[in-house]
Amino acid sequence: MITLLRTVILSLTLTLSASSIALAQEQRSTTEDSQNQSTWVAFLPHQVFDLLGSERASAHEDAMQLVLRKGALKDAEGNRKFDFSLAAPRLLDIYTSDEHTGRRLLALEALRVVGGPYVAVELRERLRTEDSELIRRRTAVAITTLEE
Repeated sequence: MITLLRTVILSLTLTLSASSIALAQEQRSTTEDSQNQSTWVAFLPHQVFDLLGSERASAHEDAMQLVLRKGALKDAEGNRKFDFSLAAPRLLDIYTSDEHTGRRLLALEALRVVGGPYVAVELRERLRTEDSELIRRRTAVAITTLEE
């Protein structure tokens, strides 16, 4: 009888121990995932900035696509998850001087997502000297949405 009682107590202890270990591992995993996501969120704007500084046009396109996809994401409080304002000067350079209209329009859309008074003022300034009718029209629309 005593042996049976010891076996039951040992079995319960091991079961509770295993449950506690599993719970602790799950909590640690959740914390690590949260920390990894927090780090990823913090560094993405810097990675975009670096990509925009590359010599490769394809890197510019990748960076601008990231801004378009991630720039509108909101956190639980409704705030933007990513602040890409660091990239605005480089996006403005691409918008102003890239030889391909498609990349210029992509930069314009990325600038619209970045937003802010700085972007609106810079686009308005560049609008005055823009030669392309298409770029001028799209820029005027972007400025209007930025000022709303």
